[in-house]
Amino acid sequence: MFPHTCAKKKVTGLLIIGTVFALAACAGSGLSFREYERSLPPLPINKARLVVFRTEDYQQHRSTPATVSIDGKSAGRCAYAGFVVFDIPAGKHVLTAGMPGSRFHCDLDANIAGGGISFFEIRPGDRNPVSELIDAIRMLSGKQAAACRGAFSISPVEEESALRQLEDLEITASSPPDR
Repeated sequence: MFPHTCAKKKVTGLLIIGTVFALAACAGSGLSFREYERSLPPLPINKARLVVFRTEDYQQHRSTPATVSIDGKSAGRCAYAGFVVFDIPAGKHVLTAGMPGSRFHCDLDANIAGGGISFFEIRPGDRNPVSELIDAIRMLSGKQAAACRGAFSISPVEEESALRQLEDLEITASSPPDR
């Protein structure tokens, strides 16, 4: 019985070591913004680079990635404490942040200049029962509801502030766009 017990302990030990390595690999394996930025090609003047990010400043929805759409087309997802980068044609666009599976979202009209980088932060939305009631009254009176109606909001951020916030974030692992 002794050899059998010894073999069992070895197998258990190997399983524990394997689990520890697997969990360590899952924790923060993405590139930082500066590392990722260095790997990108230069932008032509007719293109714009969008950097969309979420910081750790807010705990709401931390386990749920925000969906990101550009001009009504799904572009990807942005994880909590992460960022995503999109190269798009310069010009007017509608950026949308939402929660997977929800029909409510936040739209932002943006005029994006070519040849440069624009930064946008996704934060928890400010929806509450009072704002929902105000929207209902506006819609009943024939007016448009607020542009941000979801779990997330999206807003532009000045470059200097964005770069400070991006220091502690990692690229969100690529996921296929929502259909």
